Amino acid sequence: MTDKIILVVSFGTSYNNNRALTIGAIEKDIDEAFPDYEMRRAFTSQMVINILKKRDDLTIDNVEEALERALEDGVKTVIIQPTHIMNGTEYHFKIKDTVDKYIDKFENIPIAEPLLISDEDFEDLIASITSKGDYDDDTAVVFMGHGSPAESNMVYTKLQGMLKEKGFNNYYIGTVEAKPDYDDVLA
Repeated sequence: MTDKIILVVSFGTSYNNNRALTIGAIEKDIDEAFPDYEMRRAFTSQMVINILKKRDDLTIDNVEEALERALEDGVKTVIIQPTHIMNGTEYHFKIKDTVDKYIDKFENIPIAEPLLISDEDFEDLIASITSKGDYDDDTAVVFMGHGSPAESNMVYTKLQGMLKEKGFNNYYIGTVEAKPDYDDVLA
């Protein structure tokens, strides 16, 4: 065991195959890129954590549990790497506020930012998602996010606008729990 870990923090999903293909793939890439660190997982959705425990007998820590476990294990450095898209309520209340309680308990505990913070982040994401497709202009490409009632949810509208400005008129951004929603994508 090492005294340096990267805690990959995701909202989580109760869909096992989806978790392996998405969160698992990110964790694998991080683990391979940083061999001197132990990669650990935490979810911010207690509902998902509870479902996985009850249904699959799978234990996944929330952020506080993961940090407590790291303390018990004698970890000195914890790098917090969220997979969250935006600087929203999950990031602030379930990651940042929790980590703030542990600042003095570790030698080093930096928190990485969510994916979309600066205009350059949006540009990089657009370049990435539009460069891989082998589809024609008649194919709709839809990306769905979780969504949030918080002001930070505007990242989805901004991303949609930037895609349109760049001529990617067959790319659509939607969310499950906010705007733009399913009806906006179909409009």
